[in-house]
Amino acid sequence: SAERDKAAALKDARDKAGAELKHASEQNAAALCLVANQSRDALAAVKLQAVAQLETAESAKAAAIQAALAEADVAAKTAARDKAEALQVVHEAMQKAEADLRQQWASEREAAAQEKAMALAVAQAT
Repeated sequence: SAERDKAAALKDARDKAGAELKHASEQNAAALCLVANQSRDALAAVKLQAVAQLETAESAKAAAIQAALAEADVAAKTAARDKAEALQVVHEAMQKAEADLRQQWASEREAAAQEKAMALAVAQAT
């Protein structure tokens, strides 16, 4: 009877220890699930933040490129206008030089014609 009581007490202690071990194992599994879920949520948050930062960087890059293109466009238009103005100045200078040369040639022809007329008048007078 004492052996049976001892065996029963041992069995009860073993069963109790097994139940506590099972309970601790279940708590451990639940805690691991919780940690895994928190890790997954934290990773998702980090991914979302990275995507947001990437989108912000891409947006800033696009804005910088657009600003640089606009600046280059303004510079090109200014250079084209300056070139057109310079060409106009050169064209006007060439037209003036041509007009001056035509005037000079006309004056020289007139002077030569006058000299010829005077020479002819002198020749006829003698």
